[in-house]
Amino acid sequence: ILRVLRWKVAFAIIIVWLLWTMSKEEDRARWVFSAHLQQPEISYVVLGPLKILSDRPVFTAHGRDPDLLDPFTSHEFELARNWDSSPIVENVRRGDYDLVILGGRWPWHVVSYFRGIAYFSPALVKAINENYRVLCSTMSSAVLKPRVREVEVAPAMLGLALGQPCGVGLHGHPPDLTVPPDAR
Repeated sequence: ILRVLRWKVAFAIIIVWLLWTMSKEEDRARWVFSAHLQQPEISYVVLGPLKILSDRPVFTAHGRDPDLLDPFTSHEFELARNWDSSPIVENVRRGDYDLVILGGRWPWHVVSYFRGIAYFSPALVKAINENYRVLCSTMSSAVLKPRVREVEVAPAMLGLALGQPCGVGLHGHPPDLTVPPDAR
């Protein structure tokens, strides 16, 4: 009887552990498919007339004349010397992009990276820091505008695309973006 009881207790512990593990996986899945990532198309309408550079393809794709749709792969190609980002860097220096949108990473000052590769090259980060200022921000996102000209878009309208209100507390400040020290 003691042996059977031990098996039942061990089996119950395993079941509880599996249920706990499944609940954590369900939380991750819920985050991935959450509303802030699955915005209705109407949320992105405000981006349509704007030329956008972003670390999130969804913002770039909804803007005018999208380029650099996959910044991670582009920088990976650049590191392998199969692509040159200098035209994008020059566009940033001239302020050609109406908005630079950094989304989905906390803190947003740190450039997103994956497997040790930053989404933007150090040269591109430097150009953004020198030529763009904060229009509005959230804890995990920022919208930057050119330093040399105004862009006709209200932060409240951008909040719809970001999935949360875009505050103006840092309006006009330099973005001070950094590439993580362990990323290339």
